Amino acid sequence: MKRSTVALCLVAALLALAAVGCGSKTASPTTPSGASTSSGAPSGSLTAAQFKAYVDAVKPVVVKAQMAGKVLKGTLRGLSTKPNNSWDTAAINLTQQGVFLGQAANALAAVTAPAAFTETNKQAVQALLLEEDAMRAIGSLLAARNFNALKIDPGLTGELKQAGVLQAAWRKALDEQSTALAVPLPWTWQK
Repeated sequence: MKRSTVALCLVAALLALAAVGCGSKTASPTTPSGASTSSGAPSGSLTAAQFKAYVDAVKPVVVKAQMAGKVLKGTLRGLSTKPNNSWDTAAINLTQQGVFLGQAANALAAVTAPAAFTETNKQAVQALLLEEDAMRAIGSLLAARNFNALKIDPGLTGELKQAGVLQAAWRKALDEQSTALAVPLPWTWQK
């Protein structure tokens, strides 16, 4: 595979990561087997005060994940299709954002979610961990400039799609409860 083709494939993988994760709204709303696409409980079983407390607890996680998404998009804008210093910069940025997503996953896992959000909270943690792994893996490949290893791994693409589906379920549950309980979310989802 030519180096320029490998670089273009890498950019495609990074675009997939930007599209499915980090708070974007472009993930597919389809549901993997066993995943919940709603809060899992009627809004009557969750009070507005409980929902607001949960939203306040997860806000720092949402902000951190959205920052990672913005950095990723900026990294993509500056990435050359041929190996150069932009690859080194991208490797550093992606690895660092992977660390931030791992921290966000740990913070979200530490949140005591109301019963209505227990499953979707776990799914959001899993999505952040998948995205962390992807960012770190792609960052490592860029740093190594290992052209043979830069071929897009179908497993990585599948993980990114799964992360997007899991995040979409969590966002949908939050949006539904926000509407049902008339408790506005203190953030706007990234597009």
